[in-house]
Amino acid sequence: MESFEQKSLENFGEVVIRKDLIRQAGFGARAIPTYVGEWILSDYLVDGGMTDAGRAEVSAFIGKYLPQKGQKNELKNKLVSMETVALLDDYSVAVNLNSGIRHLRIPLLDLEDAYINNTLVDDNPLLLTSGVWGVGELFYVPPDEQGNKGQVWMRDLEPFQIGSIDVDYYKNARARFSLDEWIDLLVSSMGFNPLVHTARQKMLLLTRILPLVEPRTNLVELAPKGTGKSFVFDNVSRYARVVGGGRVSAPVLFHHNVRQTPGLITRYDVVVLDEVQSVNDDSTGELVAGLKVYLESGRYSRGNTSGTAESGLVLLGNILLDENRKPMHSDRGIFNEFPNFLRETAFIDRLHGLLPGWELPRVTRHTPSCCIGFKGDFFSEVLHQLRASTAFADYASQNSKLIGCEDLRDQKAIVRLASGFMKLLYPDMGCSEDDFALHCLRPAVELRQRIRDELHKMDQEFAEVEIGIEGLSVIPTAIQSAPPEDPSQILEEESSEGSVGSLESRIARLEMLFPAVGSEIRKAQELSESQPDIALLSARRGLELLLREIYEKLIGSDPGRMPLFDMLTELDRGDYIPEPITQHLHSVRTLGNIAAHGDPTSVTSDDAYMAVLGALRTGEWAGERVLIRARD
Repeated sequence: MESFEQKSLENFGEVVIRKDLIRQAGFGARAIPTYVGEWILSDYLVDGGMTDAGRAEVSAFIGKYLPQKGQKNELKNKLVSMETVALLDDYSVAVNLNSGIRHLRIPLLDLEDAYINNTLVDDNPLLLTSGVWGVGELFYVPPDEQGNKGQVWMRDLEPFQIGSIDVDYYKNARARFSLDEWIDLLVSSMGFNPLVHTARQKMLLLTRILPLVEPRTNLVELAPKGTGKSFVFDNVSRYARVVGGGRVSAPVLFHHNVRQTPGLITRYDVVVLDEVQSVNDDSTGELVAGLKVYLESGRYSRGNTSGTAESGLVLLGNILLDENRKPMHSDRGIFNEFPNFLRETAFIDRLHGLLPGWELPRVTRHTPSCCIGFKGDFFSEVLHQLRASTAFADYASQNSKLIGCEDLRDQKAIVRLASGFMKLLYPDMGCSEDDFALHCLRPAVELRQRIRDELHKMDQEFAEVEIGIEGLSVIPTAIQSAPPEDPSQILEEESSEGSVGSLESRIARLEMLFPAVGSEIRKAQELSESQPDIALLSARRGLELLLREIYEKLIGSDPGRMPLFDMLTELDRGDYIPEPITQHLHSVRTLGNIAAHGDPTSVTSDDAYMAVLGALRTGEWAGERVLIRARD
């Protein structure tokens, strides 16, 4: 168990869960968000795990309350036959001002005009905004002699969402975690495996949820298909709404004048336009014109209706990459892949940051989290409640010491993004000014810098600027190369260095230099074909022994029980280890973690062989440089 998992159990108890349990349960192909599935699972876990009996109970629950969509006529027939029907669904209520009637929406039955009593609406106010997942008890009122049509009514509702949270306890508990541990917990809570992502990738993943925690934060993420861009919004929070690009319009976003219904930006914390390339041409210009006003001021107006909202906007788009995994059209501007009417610089300028999704790997079997994380409903509510705090924005405004940033939109964007990062990484506000500059302000500057770079490519009237931070000499404005998608790619070059005979001699030399390390690597090599998962665990143990010796000799102190990741991070930060060796270390650690925490059948003999090669190369470097340096 990783250190962040142990601390999560000690400090958060019932609001954390093993995130891979959702894949072990009997949900089949049912389309329910992760946070709903985890709520259901909570009633059937034994000592935090899923038993065969529990899996059977979950399957029975789903069979009873969440039938297949194709069974809707059977359910309607039961209602007409005066039977009570209990359904798990995503219920919502729309208020018709013309008739004064509250209409209940039941997606599973394709009903938009069912009925609900006022008490249930008052007890579940989210029915009027983002909707409520829960088990609803439905009954039917047949037509009468006065000509009234038949009506479907909801008698009762058991919501599947947390009632209340102690956000102050959440903030205070942050101090019991290191920054790296806290980041791993957040990434796991999002549903991604922190053990197989680099530190850079984990920060990019966290960037995705900035609009959920900071009001009116507007981002665009461009990436190839299959990188999980919309996954977090579909599964982490009920306060997010994903809309397919082709279905977005001014009535949908702002206000529907005919139906007199509020738009999505008034009902959700963030509205996500997925596959933005497919947004239909806005021939009237109303959509972009309305967005420009809203993104700038938070105000909207349609017909006789106007108002304000706090929703953020996220645009998700697919782009093509070259052989170096960089955007194909980066020279002339990556927004050229947008529809013409969304390419207006005044619109792009109102987006706060560009998230380089091309740096994230494709989703594989190793991508979903197999670690402990916050339950989805709890995490969703925490992010939602943190939105209300203005203390973070005040701190960010006072401590954002920028260089070369005269544009007011740039300043506002950076402060808003930095405030969001602070809410995620330091919800207790327990960071120093240097921590804030390094971990909150610097990534905010990078996000905004990318927008400015693209604006300059699109229109020379946008001057070329380089935004800096006082006291920080390195700002990552350039696009970094994406890490390999598969850890074995890092070691591919090693596999051609020699035959089995040379491999044997390399292991023998390692045993002479570092006996305990060499013993573990030899065991890994011997088991690589027959038991690759056990071989990977041996390779990781050998790596940890080696790294402890490197740490003690180069830093001059005993690492004690310091976790492997923490040792590697400290050595990396101090530039004690060259980048190629760091990649080998991360690869062996990653493969070992997959074997330890994931599905043992998911690793192969090739994985084990690559881990052996990576550990050998690290040991050879240590023998050549570390021991010599220690003697000198």
